[in-house]
Amino acid sequence: MNLKQRLKRIRRTVRKILWPIGAQLAPGILWILERLGRDHLASAGTFIGSVWYLLSIPDQRLGRDNLDYCFGNTLSEEQKEEICRESFKNIIKCMLDFFYFSFRPQKAWEHIRIEKQTKERLDKIMHGHGAALILTAHLGNWELLLGYLQRHYKDMEFIAHNQGEYDRFTVDCRMRYKVGTIQDDSTDSATIVRKLETGKLIGFVFDRNLSHSKGIIASFFNKPVYSPYFPVNLARYSGAPVIGMFLVQEGRDYQLVVDEPIYVHSEKTSRETYQRYVQIFLDITEKYIRQYPSQWFWGNKRWHRPKGDLMPLDGSRDIDSVGKYMLGVCESWDYPEN
Repeated sequence: MNLKQRLKRIRRTVRKILWPIGAQLAPGILWILERLGRDHLASAGTFIGSVWYLLSIPDQRLGRDNLDYCFGNTLSEEQKEEICRESFKNIIKCMLDFFYFSFRPQKAWEHIRIEKQTKERLDKIMHGHGAALILTAHLGNWELLLGYLQRHYKDMEFIAHNQGEYDRFTVDCRMRYKVGTIQDDSTDSATIVRKLETGKLIGFVFDRNLSHSKGIIASFFNKPVYSPYFPVNLARYSGAPVIGMFLVQEGRDYQLVVDEPIYVHSEKTSRETYQRYVQIFLDITEKYIRQYPSQWFWGNKRWHRPKGDLMPLDGSRDIDSVGKYMLGVCESWDYPEN
């Protein structure tokens, strides 16, 4: 076993030890955080994010590698360093803001801005459809976005990954905004389609490499990436539109941005349907990440080897050529293992 493998093993061991300890300490920590003011929480988020960036070398390196992979020489090293550092701080600050406003939801809406033209268009979209799928990402404050939609429009549920020992805290936090949680690894598509048919809004993030979902290879930042196609099926079978929405930071407030609704229509084959609409969803996500790069979390394995089952483009059992290319690229990366 070489040094790198030993370090990975040590890191996994430390995580296994600290993760449950942190879950036990979390109630006390959250009790303290609940009593802090928003400005204090923002300062705490900046501090925690900075320390995380400095001390977690593998995550920092992953974020910088992702930026190099996506932007190459179009950004300077200093710009990529700044974007990566800010992304670590911003995700913590947004999480703490979401927690803070969960006890004061009425105050939250005072800090969300929406342009008059966008508001009119959103009202028309929401009142014109019985249900909708809300496409978002780990960009800005996606959790607070869901609370806003629940408050101002229709019943909202969020397709989310189970966070293990910490899941009860995030689920409870969403419930204070009256947003329900759908576990993405234990809920079938038919159940979610039935929820859409009752007129609910269903939110999902589309910037993750899921291990428990079937997917295809598409292009994200002009690079091959694995993406699940379950949102395509949800929209196709329910008839609900898919609407890209993001709540981005504007100083101490947030700005709601809304994309045009997308309706999924079946192509000649399911494969062609998946390929077309997965690419459309990724393009929407990429558009806003490019506009607000420091507000997206770059320290994730988005361009890593596929975690879920890959659907071959040619319908055969062998991985298609694009998938092979992607796997070859990912194998050359120096990613820390899960």
